[in-house]
Amino acid sequence: MDVETPTRRAQDPSTPTQKRASTPDTGSVRSTIEQRRARREQFRNFYGLKGEGLKGGVPNGDSLDIDSPGFKAGVYYEDLVFRSDLGTLMKAASSLAADIGALQGSRHSLVYNHHHQLFAAGDTISNLNVRTPQLLSVVTNLQQSFSSISQLADSVALPQEIGGGVNNDARRKRQAERCIKRLRLMCEAKAPSQDIAAYLQSVDELLGAAAKDDASIESALKELRGSVPSA
Repeated sequence: MDVETPTRRAQDPSTPTQKRASTPDTGSVRSTIEQRRARREQFRNFYGLKGEGLKGGVPNGDSLDIDSPGFKAGVYYEDLVFRSDLGTLMKAASSLAADIGALQGSRHSLVYNHHHQLFAAGDTISNLNVRTPQLLSVVTNLQQSFSSISQLADSVALPQEIGGGVNNDARRKRQAERCIKRLRLMCEAKAPSQDIAAYLQSVDELLGAAAKDDASIESALKELRGSVPSA
């Protein structure tokens, strides 16, 4: 009877060989951990969760507390294995798996919400880019219309002379207030600087020395002269 020896079994090609269990590459594992830490750090920075538990770049806190900035997975694992029995380990594994699933779901919802806000902001910017030229044309037309109205008002205005009489002071003040109000409207509407300067000159000629007798009118006219843009 032919006896099979260990040497013959090793040399027999029909004998199945056991495959060696593949071990993960240390470099790839380290790279994955660093990527996770980087993503976690980005989330903390985005939501303003960084800074309270850090001092001088060194994390402080309990290394066994998962929610602490100083949490260390290796220390937590060694402590859990050392202190717990099989039942406790299984409960801890189940709890951690549930927490991981909840965190992943929260991360996905956060990413989705931010993408939604990003797309909404992009749509708003696109609408602004489309409507801005239209708004600029409307503003330009309004400025031209305001200039035409100003010229028309000057052409139909009746000359008013400030002379003697009991109501001269009140009439002069009302007239000066109307002129000052109109000048301010022209400046706010960004009318052409030459139109503003021409109207200001006509106001000076109309009021003349009478404006210098009223400190408030003189101060308002002086302020408007300084705000008129150069042509």
